[in-house]
Amino acid sequence: MHAKLKETSPELAGEPGIGKTRLARVVADEAGSRGVPVWWGRGWEEGSAPAFWPWSTALRRWRDQVGHDVVAATAGPWAAELAHVFPVLRDRAAALPSAIDESDRERFRLFDIVSLFLAAVASPAGQVVVLDDLHWADLPSLKLLEFIAANVHDTRLLVVATYRDTEVERDHPLAATLSRLAREPSTRRLLIPGLSPEHCARWIAATGIESDATLLGEALHRETNGNPFFVGELVHLLGSEGGLGTGWDPRRMPQGLREVVTRRLDRARAAHATSTRPEPMGR
Repeated sequence: MHAKLKETSPELAGEPGIGKTRLARVVADEAGSRGVPVWWGRGWEEGSAPAFWPWSTALRRWRDQVGHDVVAATAGPWAAELAHVFPVLRDRAAALPSAIDESDRERFRLFDIVSLFLAAVASPAGQVVVLDDLHWADLPSLKLLEFIAANVHDTRLLVVATYRDTEVERDHPLAATLSRLAREPSTRRLLIPGLSPEHCARWIAATGIESDATLLGEALHRETNGNPFFVGELVHLLGSEGGLGTGWDPRRMPQGLREVVTRRLDRARAAHATSTRPEPMGR
């Protein structure tokens, strides 16, 4: 990976439970096993997180792994500016300024410094940054991602962003970011599909459930559309009950799983109602 890691920004999209985070974790673990620094940040669902929260938590976790001295040495003369995005840098330098000039010129300068910082981190062995649940990220975090995708070139930086495409409507802030990222040659969007009936059957066979794996795999695929989270929950249920032969009764779906499915259907109905609502006529 050291020789091949080059700046790019893959986007992993799909419904909840489809395996986006799992795939990102595999990439991160592989990078970590080869000595590549890995940052991992996540959006906050409640919407009350401070600006740059995914980026800030990503650096904080890396600091916990390598120590503050390594982070401070890499930040070097940029520490004061970087503290606006990564407040953890103030842990041993409380005198660093906490206010920020909100002008476009200063925001550009801040984003440029962050990109230089990331390039410095990536210089020795490469770097992987995972931004999980990007659909919950704050707007400044999205703008920073756009800047990095457009301006960080010829570095060994890999940014992996995951998001639920079921959450991103046309007026969602992430929709505009995705549109801009799509224009960058360094970005790739990967839509994570569900498991096939054959995959479901192999999962069932691997658990040792006493049943016709092929028929049961087809039934579970119909019920879950191949969503790995849903399949896993149902396989776990069947395993705990010792199998069921070749039949499957949808009424046996666990209550917790039924609630998740119901919420998904409610969101889908609401989105459909909004998209089909006629525009008001002008007066």
